Amino acid sequence: MAQHADPGARSAAAPAALVILSSVKWNFAWQRHHSLARAAAGAGTAVVFVEPQLRDVRQIFARLRRRRGSAPPSQQLPEGVQLLRWSPVDLLPGATLRRIRRRLGAAAAHETMVLQYVPSRRCLALARRLSAGWIVYDRVLDWSQVPASWHPPRAWRSVERALEREARLVTDSAAMQQAWADRGLDSLLLLPAADDEFTGFRWSNPQADAPIGYFGTVQQGIIDVPAVAAVARARPVEIVGEVDEASRTELLAAGVRIASPVPVSELPPILDGWSAILLPYRVGERQQTLVPAKIWNALASSRPVLTLGLSLPPDIAQHTVPLDGAASLPEAAAAALARSREAPPGRAPSWSDAWRRIAALDRSTD
Repeated sequence: MAQHADPGARSAAAPAALVILSSVKWNFAWQRHHSLARAAAGAGTAVVFVEPQLRDVRQIFARLRRRRGSAPPSQQLPEGVQLLRWSPVDLLPGATLRRIRRRLGAAAAHETMVLQYVPSRRCLALARRLSAGWIVYDRVLDWSQVPASWHPPRAWRSVERALEREARLVTDSAAMQQAWADRGLDSLLLLPAADDEFTGFRWSNPQADAPIGYFGTVQQGIIDVPAVAAVARARPVEIVGEVDEASRTELLAAGVRIASPVPVSELPPILDGWSAILLPYRVGERQQTLVPAKIWNALASSRPVLTLGLSLPPDIAQHTVPLDGAASLPEAAAAALARSREAPPGRAPSWSDAWRRIAALDRSTD
């Protein structure tokens, strides 16, 4: 793949259309995919957000077994973003391609970028047909380390190798960027940013006796549920998001208050009633490549952000309070609330800035 410089400061013709081959549904906890879709549409690019396909029979049965108590949030669809949900017609050859092109309309006749998240053969074939070479692979998951319940695509390793040859490479992980660099591959490090709902909200001063909170999806093996339970036995803890059944049982037993997931627009007023935000992860070897998309939203709240199990870039880590290795998590959390933040973040990076950096990636390949 051709080498290219970080395009943060240079200009280039932005694509007329963007197709996002996503790994999450639109009505899901707000993710990087959503933020970039909205930012691109806000810049005048026609956007089609393609929801993920079920990858095998096991995933179909897993969906059927899922607890139905908490409906996913209904995220607002921004102007300029069109949603393509899976339909049985997609089983027909070429059907998905035709459906995407119909959504794009006249924009399909101009330059189209494909932002790909799932390293599957089907997605790569679609990207090749749609983009004429302007493919961007945004690697935000280490597929070798994700839980089996996430159903990694078949032959994902060979697809990633093809993307490394054909696509512009983007990642949110400095460790992943270094791994690519060690193999002679250039990439753009694009860390998470803050959403407008958080940067535009008028935050109150946090009250020390208010609950500590977590927002987002809770899954066993990803979120450190025992750590959350330990904190909850000493002080009020609230969670807003979808929680799997095993985690729900353990958290409720510890006294955690669990609220149903809400759209991103409704999150800031909820967080404003918390004393701190807890981001507790238990991801093992994925720790080096995991940067939660919500990190700058949490920091924008002006509340202390308490973390577990994360190896964050220094520019972000300096604004957080790691609790790893604490003899007592409740005491460590209480100590963090008792002192003011020593290095408050300045202007949070925006997703509009992030999109401009992606849009400036050139199309040339070796």
